[in-house]
Order: sequence, then structure tokens, then C-alpha cells
Amino acid sequence: MRNRILVVAFLAASTACSNSQAPADFVFTGGVVWTGAASEQPFSAIAVRDGHIVFTGSDEDAQRFVGSETNRIDLAGRMVTPGFMDNHTHFMSGGFQLASVDLRDAATPEEFARRIGEFARTLPEGRWITGGDWDHELWGGQLPRREWIDSLTPNNPVLVSRLDGHMALANSAALRMAGVTAASQNPDGGTIVRDSRSRQPTGMLRDNAMDLVSNVIPNETEAELDEAFARAQQHALSLGVTLINDMG
Repeated sequence: MRNRILVVAFLAASTACSNSQAPADFVFTGGVVWTGAASEQPFSAIAVRDGHIVFTGSDEDAQRFVGSETNRIDLAGRMVTPGFMDNHTHFMSGGFQLASVDLRDAATPEEFARRIGEFARTLPEGRWITGGDWDHELWGGQLPRREWIDSLTPNNPVLVSRLDGHMALANSAALRMAGVTAASQNPDGGTIVRDSRSRQPTGMLRDNAMDLVSNVIPNETEAELDEAFARAQQHALSLGVTLINDMG
């Protein structure tokens, strides 16, 4: 929380010092402190009291804010800036993604399947596995198939998306729940990819065909939404992002 308040409050810092000389809670020295004000050169120290920045200036001048209970932190040359803004985020879906299986750099079909299988073992029976962000171009362009993961996910329906969001792989459990079979028709604007010989669905769904499965995924609970928000917030703050615009 202190880190969060420090960064947010720093957005408003525009003067070199405060009139109050009471000891600060934190004094940071030995860094490069950029306030964002065009008229100011970078300073080397800041002082924080009650979640507000009360001083920016030199290490020497910062000493008057040091009291017996002040936490003194040596920045060791590191830079401090106002918080960043990310103007294009999908904040809530990102929060859920942070708790889902990560397939972004899976470079082989075996690695793709292994990660999903390992993730499935951490979940209770019936919990959906989503997210993914896989890229089949990393292993030569072969699209994944449900057979790759069915034996590894017998108790968990799966719908993992390609990184561009235009394709997703569903396992057999998810297809059954959605009623997708060889007799299913392609929806407008979407394609159920089928095996060239058996004409059975391979598990690969393109564009609007993904909705056939995603529509049967239960809505998130209030607790799950709160957890996703907190997870996304913590990740953003860890990167110095203190203001976002959500595209959802």
C-alpha cells in the first residue's frame, strides 16, 4: 500500500519542499527523482508523510525530515517518476488471465499440452481452464487439437485462446457441454474446424464459433470478480502503472 500511495501522490508533486518540518514516514535518498515539472531538474531525494510527498530536493536538505521513526531508504541511483498511465487495457480480463494457464511462449505441442495438464492438476474438478494466449507459429504452424489435452484434462473443461483472440481450442469436455458435434453448423462469422477425414470437430474454433463454448462458461461470482480486479491492480502497480483506461 505504501508503494501505491507513494507513486500516486507523486503525480501531484510540484514543489521542492513543504512548509511542515515534522519528521516524515519515509525518506528516499541517493536516487534520480523526476517530478514531471518541466521547470524542475531531477532531484535526488523525496520525503513521504501520511501517504503524501512533502519534500523533493537534495539528500542534504532531506535530512531535516528524518526523525527517530523515519524509514530511510537508499535508492542506489534508481529513478523515481510519477505513476504511468496505460491508455488501452482490458483490465478485468487481464486480471483473470493472470490466474490462468500461460501458453504465450509454449514453443512445442508437447510444452503446450504439458502446461495445460499441470495447471489442471491445481484446480478442483469442474473448474474451467481459460486464458492461454498460445501461438501455434512458434512450433511451425500446426493448429492444436483436443486430442493433445483430453487425457490431461478429464475433469476440467478447457477453452484456451490464441494470442490474437481469433481462435481458441476447446477440449472434448467443453465441446460436450456446448453441444458441439459433427452435426453442428458453423455460426455466422465463425468456423468449427473439422478433421479432414472424420469431419469431427478438432476442438479448434475460429472467431464467432468460440461463442458456442464461451457462452456455456458460468458467469464469474462477485468474489471472483473482486479477486481478478485486485490481481490486475497489483500487477499494474508493480510496474508503476497508477492510472488505466479500460477498453471493456
